[in-house]
Amino acid sequence: MSCAATTSSGALGLKPWEIVVDEDRWYGRGTADNKGQHSVNFAALAAVLQARGGRLGYNVKVIFETGEEIGSPGLNNICAAHGDALAADVFIASDGPRVSAERPTLFLGSRGGVPFELTVNLREGGHHSGNWGGVLRNPAVVLSHAIASLVDRNGRIAVEGRPPPITDAVRSPISNSAATRARPRSIRPGASRASRRPKA
Repeated sequence: MSCAATTSSGALGLKPWEIVVDEDRWYGRGTADNKGQHSVNFAALAAVLQARGGRLGYNVKVIFETGEEIGSPGLNNICAAHGDALAADVFIASDGPRVSAERPTLFLGSRGGVPFELTVNLREGGHHSGNWGGVLRNPAVVLSHAIASLVDRNGRIAVEGRPPPITDAVRSPISNSAATRARPRSIRPGASRASRRPKA
């Protein structure tokens, strides 16, 4: 969780569970990233418990992972070692912005990253561009074209089978969702309003 915060007057040292009111703004330590989201989840669970007479009717497993900003060291190992214990039908990640401050937002799927390594090794030794430029294949050019082939000019992933298409069962309920805050020029052509994620 990112917990650094300052008020408009420059006040530092916000306390973990106290709100600071500064004119028309409220400040808290880690409220947006992401104590607020955690608090909403637990408040929702409390409401379900109350509505069902103290029984959820299903099991809940909670993981607090606080190393996101440094690459989450050890998380993969823990999940691999305890995969059976962590198995679940639904995974809810408590993070991300709202489409608008007035409307709760539920993202059905999350954009993520897939790390991979590309290596271009065309020849032994160095070759001066003054003698060999334009004659020998340039590893930088080969690599740039390889990377460019993964995504088209509009940002769509061009690798076959990735990502899976959004089904009508998902697309229909979100078709009337609120518009994104991102500037129109920055939106990928062809992206529907419901599939656009607001800029953080």
